[in-house]
Amino acid sequence: MLMLFWLIFAAQAENVTPQNWQTHPVITEIRLLRKHVESSAIRPGWNSKKEDLQTCAGQHMTHRAVLMDDRKKIRRFQTEGTKDGVSHKTTQYYDADSKLRFVHLRLTDIGADASADYTLFLDVHGDRLFEHLQRTTDDQKMLPADLPEKYLIRRPKKSWAAPSACGSR
Repeated sequence: MLMLFWLIFAAQAENVTPQNWQTHPVITEIRLLRKHVESSAIRPGWNSKKEDLQTCAGQHMTHRAVLMDDRKKIRRFQTEGTKDGVSHKTTQYYDADSKLRFVHLRLTDIGADASADYTLFLDVHGDRLFEHLQRTTDDQKMLPADLPEKYLIRRPKKSWAAPSACGSR
């Protein structure tokens, strides 16, 4: 029994790398969290809210939606919008303590027809654990190599409650 404990501990202590990220225990745990949130969306007490935002200068988000658990904690936050010719669509997942654990972001440079999908896994402290980038075009100069911090919503309750940059909700 003690040997099994040490094997599990050693596997979790191992760094996440491009070679092991698809099977690493911490990444698997985050995937299970995401599946749990999605499957719980139909449970009694869980509810979703959507909002279309006005478009104005300084407002890059045009749509947003949240999924809240039965304790009114935001477990999924989705946004869409466009700013300076780059459109974004993101889905972010949170654990029961409202810590950001998973982000999927699609950025598209509309003028250059360049796009990239970013998948980001975060540890229990909210620190970046592993990031995977898949470009759907060949031009690697149009979009950043790493998921830009400005798209991360680390405080979902505060972000959802914040008024629109256009002055009304």
